Amino acid sequence: MKATAFKNPYIKDEITILEDTSSVLRFRTIVEPKGGQREFHFHSKIIEHFLVEKGELTLETKEATILLKPYEKFAIQPLIAHRFYNEGKNATQFVVTVKNPDSLSDGLRIMYGLVRDTKIGNNGLPKNILKSVVALYMMDAYSAKLPYTLQRLGFSMLNGVAMVLGYKKQLLLAYGK
Repeated sequence: MKATAFKNPYIKDEITILEDTSSVLRFRTIVEPKGGQREFHFHSKIIEHFLVEKGELTLETKEATILLKPYEKFAIQPLIAHRFYNEGKNATQFVVTVKNPDSLSDGLRIMYGLVRDTKIGNNGLPKNILKSVVALYMMDAYSAKLPYTLQRLGFSMLNGVAMVLGYKKQLLLAYGK
């Protein structure tokens, strides 16, 4: 069985997968002070449910900034650009739940595995664009800086190239569940 806990020093977080089935993915995230996702991103299909266990989590959308405290929760709907981070002095711990996660778990495992193996650039993404696309496509994750339809088209084409070249199979064998 592959690892279920992953660290990303670039964004100063650690995730532990708690439940991983075809119907639900739950993982605990610990974000160190001044850590978190600083770039806005969105998902086209999934709803992320955040529940803070310890500390405070800043969850920001283009419309609002929400400060979640212990036992508070918030759901991010599909196509809503968001980011999260810890502005506090202590670590923040929260659980993310996603229903019908599709291949999100494998995408997370690939992305964090590439980070662990130091195969990422200064921007926190894999140095190899095809490996990056495979992971992001599986995570249903898109940048808020570019139009969704353009990204979807590009990701679909590049993901196809990655499959033909064997990257997806290689990444799943190395990092998938």
